[in-house]
Amino acid sequence: QLLRQMHDANQDDSWTIHFLAVAMARQEKWDKVEEFLKECVARQPEIPDLWVELGSSYLSESDVNPAARLSEASFAFTQALVQQPNYYRA
Repeated sequence: QLLRQMHDANQDDSWTIHFLAVAMARQEKWDKVEEFLKECVARQPEIPDLWVELGSSYLSESDVNPAARLSEASFAFTQALVQQPNYYRA
């Protein structure tokens, strides 16, 4: 709830949005995780960790079309490598 208040106070802070995504992941609220991480990569596409986390979130959703999610995850991991070739997490 504190993170939501911080987000409401400063909606342009990418790191607050990122921490909200992490908090939502711990609660397995994958739709919110995806929403927040997409916002993060839109704001800071040069950070490979954000792409990796987005890709991982796609793979964590078990109730969605697995083939589509695999394709989206692959794209996100590729974007991490575009930003930083040989990135060990991608």
